[in-house]
Amino acid sequence: MGEYKKYWWGLIAILIVTFSLLGWGGVEIYRTAPPIPDKFVDDNGQVILTKEDILAGQSAWQRTGGQQLGSVLGHGAYQAPDWTADWLHRELVAWLNIKSNELYGVDYDAASEDQQAVLQAQVKREYRGSTVDENNTVVLSQTRIAAINKITPYYMSVYGDDPEFQQTRENFAMKNNTITNVESRERLTNFFFWTTWVASAERPGTNATYTNNWPHEPIIDNKPTTENIMWSVASVVFLIAGVGLLIWGWAFLRREDNMDPKLVTPEADPLTKIALTPSQKALAKYGFLVVALFIFQVLIGGFVAHYTVEGQNFYGIPVANYFPYSLVRTWHIQSALFWIATAFLMAG
Repeated sequence: MGEYKKYWWGLIAILIVTFSLLGWGGVEIYRTAPPIPDKFVDDNGQVILTKEDILAGQSAWQRTGGQQLGSVLGHGAYQAPDWTADWLHRELVAWLNIKSNELYGVDYDAASEDQQAVLQAQVKREYRGSTVDENNTVVLSQTRIAAINKITPYYMSVYGDDPEFQQTRENFAMKNNTITNVESRERLTNFFFWTTWVASAERPGTNATYTNNWPHEPIIDNKPTTENIMWSVASVVFLIAGVGLLIWGWAFLRREDNMDPKLVTPEADPLTKIALTPSQKALAKYGFLVVALFIFQVLIGGFVAHYTVEGQNFYGIPVANYFPYSLVRTWHIQSALFWIATAFLMAG
C-alpha cells in the first residue's frame, strides 16, 4: 500500500459504515412495514375482503406495469394519478356525504358549519383510529363500507373499457381494458383500498399514520409531521455542508503537485501520437453499443413523452394496444441502465 495505506483504510472504514447503515435500514424497513390484516370485516363480523384478496390485487396491479402506470404510496410515474391519494380523497368525500345525509338529510357541502365540524371530527376519529385487533382483523363501519362501494365502480370503469371514461383513460395514458378480467379489477380495488387504509390509520404508539401522514389530506389531518420537516431540512443542510467540506479540503489540505510551473504548449496534439492497442481497438463494438442504446433511449423517451399529448395514439396512430405507456416507459428507463453499465465496462 505504501503512501496510500491511509487512503485504503479510510475507504474500508467508509464501506463498513455505509453498508452497516444500509443493512440496518433494510432490516428496519421489513420490521416496521405496514401490516396486511388477515381480513376486513363489518360490525357484524361479515368478511368484506381478505389478505388473499389484497395480494391478488397487488399482483393485478403489478401486471399493468406497477409504478410505471400511476403510483401507489407516492412512488412511481405521475402520468396517471397516485391511486392511494386518489382513492383516499374519493372515499373520504363519499363518507362525508353518506354520513351527512344519514344525520342531516343533505350532502356535506350543504350542511352548516357546526354540522360539518361534527362530521370532520367523526371521519378523522374513524379513519385515523382504525386498528388491527388481536385476531389480525380490522372492523369497518357500515358508512365506510358504503363509501368503498360507492367509489369502486369508478376504478372498475377506468381500468375497463367504459366509454364514459374514455377521455379519462387518454389523460392517464391508459389503454382500453388495461385489465380485461373483471375479477382481477375487483381485486385491484381491494389493493388500492389497503394502501389507503395504510395511509390513513395511525401506527400504534404514534400520532402519525403508517405512511408518516402521507398523502397530504386535510380532511383527516394528514399533514407533515415535525420529524418529516426536521429531516427534510436536515438533509439539505447536510448536503450543502458536505459539498462545502469537500471544497474546503481540496482548497486547503491538498498538496501541490511537484511539477515545473512553466507550462509549454506542445507542438502537436499528444493524442495523435498514441497508438491504440488491440484490446483498445476491441472496445469499438462496445462504444457502438453505447451510442446505439443512448439514441434508442432518446427516441423512446420522445415516444413516451408524446403520451402526455395523445394518451393512446402517436400522431393519430393507435399504438396503446401494442406499445402501452407502462411498457415503453420501462424500456426508456432500462435502456439508460444498459448504456450506462456498458459505458462503465468499456471504460474499465
